[in-house]
Amino acid sequence: MRKIALSIIVIAIVCSCNSNTDPVCNTESIQKSDTADNVAQANKDAFKRDLAGSEQTLAFEILQSSSDYKADTKGLREAIIANGGTGFLIMLEGSPNGELDGAQQSNHYDFALREEYEDRSIITERYSYDPENKRLLKYDSTNDEYYPIPFDTSLVE
Repeated sequence: MRKIALSIIVIAIVCSCNSNTDPVCNTESIQKSDTADNVAQANKDAFKRDLAGSEQTLAFEILQSSSDYKADTKGLREAIIANGGTGFLIMLEGSPNGELDGAQQSNHYDFALREEYEDRSIITERYSYDPENKRLLKYDSTNDEYYPIPFDTSLVE
């Protein structure tokens, strides 16, 4: 039950963000109404309360602090919408607490950057945070390997 609740909360926060401040969010797919906005804010607040200080939240903050991630997502939402899509999101695919986080079991926090369209979702980038070695990695599909990328190291000190 907790796994399902966490999954719903993660999806809700990704979809409930303000597109002007957070490039991860897909506000075009949210109906604009006071009720929807209130529910989205309540879900976001609940997510922050439930996961404050957790490694999953920290891993996501580390990802967002990366210059590679920022470059990958800059203008992406607008480009996707111009191509008929609805936006993009970051999905947690793997976690050291897989069952609790609603993801596959992994030694790292594995994230996928997904472009969303009405008829499909396309994974365009993969990132992985290694909590043991405190490294953020990005997947290179050409060489089929992950390589380290910079991030705000003050988040893990």
